[in-house]
Amino acid sequence: MLRCFLPRFYRGQNAAAYKLIHTAGAAARVGGTQTALAKARPGVIDRGAPLRVAMASGELSSADLDRVLSGANVAVIGDGSAQNWEVFQFTTAELIEAGVWELSGRLRGQAGTDALMPEAWPIGSYVVILDAAVAQISHPAALRGL
Repeated sequence: MLRCFLPRFYRGQNAAAYKLIHTAGAAARVGGTQTALAKARPGVIDRGAPLRVAMASGELSSADLDRVLSGANVAVIGDGSAQNWEVFQFTTAELIEAGVWELSGRLRGQAGTDALMPEAWPIGSYVVILDAAVAQISHPAALRGL
């Protein structure tokens, strides 16, 4: 369970006093790549070699193309920094061994992230499944960055 706290006092006051603003009910499904993912054309199905991902927890599932085009199986791949994440989707998730999946039939560079796609995402890149567990924390814009 993830808890997010916000300071009660700002700018020089008691910065140690915090109040609970949000509790996430579920953990995000996170994994790491065991194969590299080469650059591909955005907007078309990438039929290259499957991306092998070792998931820390959780199951993955396949979805037909209609469901994917309607928003199913959304994930990000990145280096763990705040800036370098590519959104992609996949149609096929095949369990290879316990916790290890091969993802294929990928739509790359979704949501305008095609400009962030490197020549290849290396082995060891992070993969996070974007579902209800990964939700935006709502708080006023004036509190961002505190």
